Amino acid sequence: MPKQKQGMAPREDGISRISELIAISDASRDSIKCCLRASLLPLAKKPRSNFSLYTANHLKLIELIRRFQEQTKLSLQDIATVFRAASYDANSMLPRSIPR
Repeated sequence: MPKQKQGMAPREDGISRISELIAISDASRDSIKCCLRASLLPLAKKPRSNFSLYTANHLKLIELIRRFQEQTKLSLQDIATVFRAASYDANSMLPRSIPR
């Protein structure tokens, strides 16, 4: 289970802004952005150009990636290579039911 800062819990609808995702997952903004660039996380829904929405799947994947990184000591790029070799497609992990 992801570490949660005191008083932070996932929203009931499972949809979060990046600031909420950072607080809930205890991952840094840079780490999340690196995971997005490496295609380890699905793209966020963008109802507006400066507004991104993340789902509970993003949170679960961040936890999985961090656990994998801790256990293997691989870089995010190396993890992305391993995931691609296993035919992992982050964008297929994103549910289609995010409100716009």
